[in-house]
Amino acid sequence: MQTWDVMRRDDLGNTFHVASHDSRISALAQVLVMESGVRHERTQHERTHWVEGPPGPAVRTNRDLYLVFLHLGQEARAASWSLSAFLRALWKVSAPLSDQTLLEPDAVAAMFAAASTTPPADFDPAWSGRSGPVQNYGTVTPRPAAWVSRPPSPRPARRARGRGRTPRWN
Repeated sequence: MQTWDVMRRDDLGNTFHVASHDSRISALAQVLVMESGVRHERTQHERTHWVEGPPGPAVRTNRDLYLVFLHLGQEARAASWSLSAFLRALWKVSAPLSDQTLLEPDAVAAMFAAASTTPPADFDPAWSGRSGPVQNYGTVTPRPAAWVSRPPSPRPARRARGRGRTPRWN
């Protein structure tokens, strides 16, 4: 049986074993949860948590990723999470990955797995408001007076032979 170890380095450079996991995704999820609590800025070379284990991805195909999401969705339904809480938790645990331009499928699966086990970030009331002035709010038609004086005509009547036929494309 393969195991993946979560490792940690302290400020003095000492390395510690934190936990062992049976799947790479759960190990990466634990790293994301621990790294999401770090408030100060770090460069990629100063990471304090990482995963050691057998090389190679756990999620190799789109179907593998789909099955991970299906399992997480069933767990979320059983826990009766709200969409808002899940999205705030997803936002919180995705912070350590914000500097990466390309994510491997294992990291995406781990991000969603971590979000399902993490308490959500506090709600910011600014998220529910608009971010700036709205231009042309309420403008539905360019010339409502012209539309009222000459509304569009109704659709033409159907032919008597049943449903209409479209011309055949060759």
